[in-house]
Amino acid sequence: MKKLLAIILLIGLTSITSLSAQEIIQTKVLKEIQEYNGEDFVVNVTDILFKNDHIFFSDQGLTSILKTDAELNFISKFGEQGMGPNEMEKPEFLFNTEGSSNLLVLDTRQRKLLEYSQDGKLIGSPSTLEASLIRHPFLHASVFYYKSALDRTADLKAYDFRNKKFLTDINFKGDFRESILGRDIHPFKNQFISVVNYSPPIIEMFNEEWEIIDAFDLSENPTIAKRVAYKKNSDIKLSGSGQSQVKPVASGVVIIKCSRFYKNKLYLLTSTMDGREDTIINKIFTYQFQNNTWVQKEQINLPEESSYSTFALLDNRRIVAFEWENSTIQLLELVR
Repeated sequence: MKKLLAIILLIGLTSITSLSAQEIIQTKVLKEIQEYNGEDFVVNVTDILFKNDHIFFSDQGLTSILKTDAELNFISKFGEQGMGPNEMEKPEFLFNTEGSSNLLVLDTRQRKLLEYSQDGKLIGSPSTLEASLIRHPFLHASVFYYKSALDRTADLKAYDFRNKKFLTDINFKGDFRESILGRDIHPFKNQFISVVNYSPPIIEMFNEEWEIIDAFDLSENPTIAKRVAYKKNSDIKLSGSGQSQVKPVASGVVIIKCSRFYKNKLYLLTSTMDGREDTIINKIFTYQFQNNTWVQKEQINLPEESSYSTFALLDNRRIVAFEWENSTIQLLELVR
């Protein structure tokens, strides 16, 4: 009898653990804005950075960096538009400089890095990068890594922005996945996490020597697997046995629009395209590295009838996201 009770208790605990490992979280819009300061409307936010209780937005439509507090109240706007040495044309990415209150802005059109104080003052002179078309940039310590899309000789270029010098090019080693849409790379302890964005998305892990040591197929996620396997009827007709049949083709595409690594947890903003209709999965999936594999922890359901392209975490209960169809910025609460 005691043995039977122990087995029942073990099954119960296993079930609880399984459920908690894939917690479903709803979201509630706390605030949304369509303009920053009564003059500048939200146009096209390509990146969001939360630093020292302030939120920074790179808005390509305004060719500016906008700063608000954590409640989306406008504080300032900075960045000079133009082609001059201290000006920018396409501010696409924002980076947090470690050990400094400053932030880096990547202008992908002029291929240069600009360092600003949080008050919007340009620090030093911008750095020009060796690149034709920049893909999957990231910052680790004082080294800025990026892919030059038309350069077939290197998987990543490395630039020490503090000392303003280029380092040795990097080439991945092992059986890694090529990705036409690039990859998001996040430093993790003595390793690097690579999120291959295009369908079916995967998580790769590289060591310090850029050798691939593991890969995790995200199509094991039931929601993603269902979308990847989606089939629609093509316009191709097959004749046989006296009957014409329409050939079905696989057309489910899953794309990771944005990924963030926050407190040892990977957050993946996912969208899909199904057949002739662009169907957005308004979900953020979270994964954590446990027992040498990636385990899905949460499914964050974003508001329906919205389409998000980028987001940032403010803390464990709030995120800020750009909803691109209506050009709005939303402050969202995670309802657990």
